[in-house]
Amino acid sequence: MYSTKVIVGLGNPEQDYDRTRHNVGFRALDFFCVKYDIKIDLSDKNVDYGVASISEKEVFVIKPKTYMNLSGSCVKSFTQYRNIEPSNLLVLHDDIDVKLGSIRSKIAGGDAGHKGVRDIIEKLGTSDFSRIRIGIGRPDTDIEISDWVLKRFPPKELEIIDGILEDVALEAFDFVS
Repeated sequence: MYSTKVIVGLGNPEQDYDRTRHNVGFRALDFFCVKYDIKIDLSDKNVDYGVASISEKEVFVIKPKTYMNLSGSCVKSFTQYRNIEPSNLLVLHDDIDVKLGSIRSKIAGGDAGHKGVRDIIEKLGTSDFSRIRIGIGRPDTDIEISDWVLKRFPPKELEIIDGILEDVALEAFDFVS
């Protein structure tokens, strides 16, 4: 019998947010899907998703259709409907406290100020799930953090981000296999 895993990419659903720092979770999930030939071609009211078999495990990849800070309800309804334990969940998300171009893996723990992760913890009632924190760095000016994360990456920074997506994909693969 299959063991089921879920990888969630966090981001904002509208095209206006494409290539912003806050949508790096979507970008990483898209890269993973291309690398492992998974199509996000299914949809329900809260998420767009795809499903594949990797290492004899059923793997769902999902993108919430809500805004970042409301991701928890989508994740909860998707995992609850399919009886998937939080320990089988991996969340890919941006992190301002991680240097641009670095990644950090984490199992359980707090939200580190990330409102999307906070909402998932609140809605699931646990923090016992895995995350890959993708570094977007802090601004070197007095710009508000909310404005910073919604800014598009300049070309040089986007090149740095694209350069680490292979590492994110490999860590996500390790999680599901």
